[in-house]
Amino acid sequence: MIQDLSVLVAEITIGAWIQPGEPNYALFAQATRTIQSLLDSLTAAKEQTSKTSDSQQLINSDGADNNWDPYINSQSWELEMDFWASLAEHPTLIN
Repeated sequence: MIQDLSVLVAEITIGAWIQPGEPNYALFAQATRTIQSLLDSLTAAKEQTSKTSDSQQLINSDGADNNWDPYINSQSWELEMDFWASLAEHPTLIN
């Protein structure tokens, strides 16, 4: 679909579909600019996604431990374990 839209934009831009001066040329020109902007955004997002996946592959291939757990050193007393149990008694929730 992206390729089809790219072809459509190219054909309208070179004048294969409509020529300047024809009744709907301004409408087609604006639609072409809008479609081209959308295509530019999509290709930029696709490039960003591929760069992100490439960098993720580099991180994973550098020999780092893939089983790293960010919470391995957290102490249980840092978290209030019965938070949900005592939530009903919270002063701001009592009528």
